[in-house]
Amino acid sequence: MPRRIRLRSAGCYYHVIVKGNSGQIIFEDSSDYEFFIKTLRKVKGEIPFKLIAYCLMDNHVHLLLRDEEDVLPDIMKKIEVIYSIYFNSKYERRGHLFYDRYRSIPINSERQLAAVFRYILNNPYKAGIDSATGYRWGCFCEYSNSLNRRRVVDVDLGKELFGGLEYIEKLIASFDPNDRSEAEELGVIDKNRMFDSEAIAFMRDNYGEMIFSKLLSMNRKDRNDLLRELKSAGLSVRQISRLTGISRSVVQRA
Repeated sequence: MPRRIRLRSAGCYYHVIVKGNSGQIIFEDSSDYEFFIKTLRKVKGEIPFKLIAYCLMDNHVHLLLRDEEDVLPDIMKKIEVIYSIYFNSKYERRGHLFYDRYRSIPINSERQLAAVFRYILNNPYKAGIDSATGYRWGCFCEYSNSLNRRRVVDVDLGKELFGGLEYIEKLIASFDPNDRSEAEELGVIDKNRMFDSEAIAFMRDNYGEMIFSKLLSMNRKDRNDLLRELKSAGLSVRQISRLTGISRSVVQRA
């Protein structure tokens, strides 16, 4: 099947999502996160683009950037190649580190731009890891501290776009992790996918409170039958694994 043509943003802004292959973790320790940020800085020095926001999670990355020169494929290819070589060498692995092609979602309105910025910074909060303002591997530290040593984000541009640090903090605080309509509109979730809170309620309503512990002790056939039912109901493989403790590979094979 031929690859789909990437849509261009009228304002040159893009929400870029990079995922580990088959959900693989792409950051094992703090030095990996630091190297990725250094790679962003290096590529920025070689290819012209503006970085408005980033958030590095354990198995994926969110970027908000402005690409006025229409060089996004060159930007992402260089970032992925440099980091893949580093990661594969460090951990003595082979093969693709990143899943298929990165996703690039064009941004065509000020409202959408603000919503994407807020969503990216709140990714650790949505995942229950940390606050947007406290997460170590998000970009808020660069906005809140002008002396931050990373200096990879174009902070002045970001503050100009969103009205300064005070307004950025208010924008972040207005995030609703259960707002499905906005997440669908931003293209970050499928319309048929459940949020974790919805998935938990679905499992409890249909299989009882003990479902989370029972799955781990079921015989293989009954467990796999139930896993298939959950997947058919719209729960993602990663969700089921995260909520039940069953390994992702077992859920995928069921």
